[in-house]
Amino acid sequence: MKLFSTILVLILAATALLFASGCSWDFWSYAVGYDPEEPTPYFFLTCESGTLQLKSSRYGILELSGPVDSPINGMDCSVSTELQGRPLTASEVLHHGLVSIPNSVRSPARAASSSSSLINEFANLFPLMFPPGFPVADRGKVMPGCDATIGTYLVNHTRGTVTSLGLCPLRVLKTIPVRSHPLQLQLTPDGSTLLVTSYDGAVTFIDTATDTVAFTLNMPIYNPSGIAISPDGTRAYLTHYLDISPSLLVIDIPNRRMLTTIPLPGQYPRVVALTPDGSQAWVNYYNGNVVTIVDTLTNAVSGSLN
Repeated sequence: MKLFSTILVLILAATALLFASGCSWDFWSYAVGYDPEEPTPYFFLTCESGTLQLKSSRYGILELSGPVDSPINGMDCSVSTELQGRPLTASEVLHHGLVSIPNSVRSPARAASSSSSLINEFANLFPLMFPPGFPVADRGKVMPGCDATIGTYLVNHTRGTVTSLGLCPLRVLKTIPVRSHPLQLQLTPDGSTLLVTSYDGAVTFIDTATDTVAFTLNMPIYNPSGIAISPDGTRAYLTHYLDISPSLLVIDIPNRRMLTTIPLPGQYPRVVALTPDGSQAWVNYYNGNVVTIVDTLTNAVSGSLN
């Protein structure tokens, strides 16, 4: 019993000395031959004489490289070409199966399975004695919160369409044709109508209950771009994206007609945003550093921010 205690004390002391000195045995030291205490190694996949060669290096300098045992060495250079021409980390090399792992360091689970995990690749790992007290997420806890009615819309500028998307799960519900070159869109506060601006002179009204076009307001002399809708859902403000007669267009949403235009001082007004109470419209410009403030009660420019 005394001898056993002495041996145990010696083992513990040796272990403490080993960790205190910073020494450690690393899997890669055995598998691909580098010292883990050295600076971060890199691997390079090169094409030599028409075949692939995997090499290791220090500091990412290929001149200091040496050959690495790899199952792809000697293969035609058309294989795994996306990995060539840049340094590869050890984890990348392992992930892409570019290194032959000696059987002596494979665990029985690794040898019997094609799937990879830390405990399979590093057979000497063992669980933490005091693991973090975080719950493990699982599919059952997440999926019940999924609401199939949640969706959004996406403008396809070059295709002249709007895509209706379901978000949970993510899926395409419908593709809706609108006037060519749509730019921005905005929902009315009650969510019943989606307004889409098209640079080619139109605003499209989409019924969100059916995802169909309910009305197209033609505006042939304007180039609608940015859009904001008032909190009560009765007005839409659109930027006329041009250097000639730049302006903010006011749309009567219930009656689907244009009410007035508000001249703006800068060229190419782009995005318009309303304050929460709807009393001001803020407009920015494509090639300027000024924000114009419009009073929506008087439909006139009231100030600016440089």
